Amino acid sequence: MAAAEWGTMCFIEGVLMSLVMLLTVNVQASVADCPDDIFQNTDTGKATTVVNWQANDTTCDLLSGSRFSIGSTNITCTDENGNDTCIFTVTVNVQPPADYIFIDNPRTSSSVSCMTVVWPASKDGENKEYALYYWRKGTPKPDSSERIVVTPQQGDITYTFNRQEICSLFPGDLYVVEVSEESGDAISSVEHWTRPRTPRWISVVSGTSSSTSVELTWERVSLQNLEQYRVYLNMYTGYRPTSTIDLGYVSKTTDRLVVDSLRPGAAFDACVSAVVGSGDMRLESRPQSRYINLGSLRESELLAYNFTESTIAVAWRTASGTKNQNDPYMLHIDPDDADENYLAVFNPSGSLAFSEFVGLKPNTEYKINLFSNLGLILGTSQKTRPGRVANVRPMLVTDDAINLEWDAPTEGDVDSYELHISPGENSEPIKAWGTSCYFSSLTAKTEYFFKIFSVYDGMKSVPQTIMVTGGVTKAHASTPVNVVATAVGTVLSFPSIVLTIGIVILCLKYRRLKNSNDSRATVAVSFNPKEDLTDDYQDSRHYQARIKETEGVDYAVPDVDGSSHMTLDPS
Repeated sequence: MAAAEWGTMCFIEGVLMSLVMLLTVNVQASVADCPDDIFQNTDTGKATTVVNWQANDTTCDLLSGSRFSIGSTNITCTDENGNDTCIFTVTVNVQPPADYIFIDNPRTSSSVSCMTVVWPASKDGENKEYALYYWRKGTPKPDSSERIVVTPQQGDITYTFNRQEICSLFPGDLYVVEVSEESGDAISSVEHWTRPRTPRWISVVSGTSSSTSVELTWERVSLQNLEQYRVYLNMYTGYRPTSTIDLGYVSKTTDRLVVDSLRPGAAFDACVSAVVGSGDMRLESRPQSRYINLGSLRESELLAYNFTESTIAVAWRTASGTKNQNDPYMLHIDPDDADENYLAVFNPSGSLAFSEFVGLKPNTEYKINLFSNLGLILGTSQKTRPGRVANVRPMLVTDDAINLEWDAPTEGDVDSYELHISPGENSEPIKAWGTSCYFSSLTAKTEYFFKIFSVYDGMKSVPQTIMVTGGVTKAHASTPVNVVATAVGTVLSFPSIVLTIGIVILCLKYRRLKNSNDSRATVAVSFNPKEDLTDDYQDSRHYQARIKETEGVDYAVPDVDGSSHMTLDPS
């Protein structure tokens, strides 16, 4: 600080006056002093943390020791004289576990694969050197001369993670990646698949395209570790994709697939991806796709395009001369099995109209007629599918085998069953004539996808699906056997109690008669279940107990043909 006097003289009304002022000048520069930007870690699961800094004669809009949420917060500070401001940033990060490592952005182009290895930066924020190793699963770990030395620069650190891309990998192969500090302290390792190659083409089998179905074929990918393919349809409305129909996984030996029950005139991208790995480690290739637009219907055609064991959906072309608000299209189905045997469709929009009958019976031929009072009469016939199986369950699950059971359809006849498994070595379906099927030579910890069809008169049902992991999925409890065992135990226990009471009573009577010597009595008790207690008993569920008495017994026993009968029915 500095002080100075300053004065002046002047005449006021002829009088000389003197004015003296004292001025104080601040000679120190006024500068706000903010700390450097602050980066602070918080433990996993905690959304806030307390952050402290040195105030340095400044006043900030948030005080040191405040609690900050995850993310970045700007803080403005002002010097004590209010002449200057500064801004610094507090960033709170979630610090991952030190051994956390993962793979990001696996990609394959042509025959070269790459992946990005991501691992935590040091907790104290120091830039350390890291050693990165990678090798194909099943081969020896490379020596230190083949390691990649990673020295993160400030610009390479994203929050609390380091990143390093590795390339020149084989497509569709399993690699082990290990990261350690260059000083020798290991961080962690991870196993990850590289992305498999995309099938080079997908096309329509010539002559198979109709207004509701198409047969697809694609190139088989040549990979030793290929497990299966995934097929799906991206459906379009106009020029925009609106929904996806997932057709699931098919075995690696499959290169053809029939897709049916589509709406007439449907437009979609048919997509197929190669798949390696299983479960959380499953990795798909980029899909190969083909745009397909199915043909529409003829003007005089009524088509059953989608049908199950209990429904039939139909479609037909509309025209301005055959529809209006007052005269609907009317449909009738014969036999009259549907929930509603007559359906009315009023003034449908677009060039195609759709309707569906529900509540039908399986394996039944139906005739459907379409009428319009404005002059349209069409007809078609369609047989419903067999009933689908129910309650598909794994009854045995080991590392290398799975036994499936299912319940037969509750309605309608069945000739046989057809099963598909993926991953698998064969694209042909497996035939079964009973309600179980045993699969062997499987791989532990692999997810297997099953489809089960019931078949009658050459027609397949809607499939039922189940996924079972070898050696992991818990087998289904044998409920029916337990129920039978419980019933048998109940039936056996009740007559045993009754017979025991009867024997005690008879013994007491016998002693009384013997002691009195009035007459001689003989008691014979016969417990005579069926000879085959497992088969005949389950059929008849009858027990018989006979008590035969001699003359002179002075108590009454109900007698039918000379014996007493007790029948138990556990049902």
